[in-house]
Amino acid sequence: MDHHTVSEKCLLHNAIYVINNKNAGNGEKERKYLMRKKILSVILALAMLACMLPLGGIVAFAESSFAGGDGSESDPYQISTLEQLTALAEEVNDVTDYSGTYFILTDDIGELNDDGTVKAGLETPIGNGCCFAGNFDGDGHTVVLNMSKSSDCYFGLFGNIANGGTVSDVITAGIVSGSAGASMFGGICGYLDDGCTITGCTNKATVTGEDGACQFAGICGYNNIGTLADCKNTANITGENANTFGGICGHNYKDAVIRNCGNSGIITGSGSCYEFGGVCGHNAGTIENSANSGSVAGINASQFGGIAGANYSSVKDCCNFGSVEGVNSSSFAGISGFSGSSTADGTSGDISASVNTGSVSGDENSEDFGAVCGVFDDEIKISKKKKKNK
Repeated sequence: MDHHTVSEKCLLHNAIYVINNKNAGNGEKERKYLMRKKILSVILALAMLACMLPLGGIVAFAESSFAGGDGSESDPYQISTLEQLTALAEEVNDVTDYSGTYFILTDDIGELNDDGTVKAGLETPIGNGCCFAGNFDGDGHTVVLNMSKSSDCYFGLFGNIANGGTVSDVITAGIVSGSAGASMFGGICGYLDDGCTITGCTNKATVTGEDGACQFAGICGYNNIGTLADCKNTANITGENANTFGGICGHNYKDAVIRNCGNSGIITGSGSCYEFGGVCGHNAGTIENSANSGSVAGINASQFGGIAGANYSSVKDCCNFGSVEGVNSSSFAGISGFSGSSTADGTSGDISASVNTGSVSGDENSEDFGAVCGVFDDEIKISKKKKKNK
């Protein structure tokens, strides 16, 4: 098998041409032969060095994109500037998923003005269409986001997390907004795939969807069989002519999990909005041991609640402390606005061991609202939280 590269073959061809030159005399030939032999050795050495340069160049480029580290679990790539985080986003979007690679923030990224507006922030999602499959540790640092997208999907700090990717202990601030049918966006990520996790993260970035936007939230827009654990949202989440949004998750798909999460931000839906909640908009997975203390309000809206807007699977050990109010709205409640079975998901709604202490109110034009559930079909189960014996 020929192991020579094109560059090696060219260099060898030139060397052989020199050696095979027959214009010299007999005595001169031997002297020139020895000289050319030395030249050939040098050329071959240079050819071998040339073959090594591309690999070395790639490694040097990857390492130079960050502040330090080698990408291993014991020595993760260090990110300390907006430029370095943007470089990561561009490399992932250029189909480098960084599977098995580790990253850590060593400083806050971006800056807010005194009035809370964005002075400098990340504008490019990490994994917009292409996925991030690495392990990202925020180490308690904040990333300021500055993202406004129209008719786009997969955006937030991370756009698409897949193939075992993990994100932990990062705080987001700034703004994330989508319009004209934008979907799957959030403060931490837009889309979380099967087996991936987001843990210990906090969103402080305002998230807004309008004009047909859907599946957006403070933490994750669409959770596709991933796990959201120990996360919280403190920012306002607003939808106008939008659907499927919440403080923690927009759409929690079948077998996806939301665990030990909390929302304290204000959740508002107006103008034909539906499926939105303090924790989740549409739940076909599991929401457990989670709470909402932010107010949830719907104007000309339907299917919204303190925990979930629409529940097609399991809500258990959850508490709502926030007020839920409807104006010219229907199907809203302290725990879930609607709960029932889903033919598409093959699931059935179940609310267990969950408590509402927040006020639930509607104007004279509102209907089907209650303390626990607004509307439910005959197949779902609602059970009270068990009291401990004194």
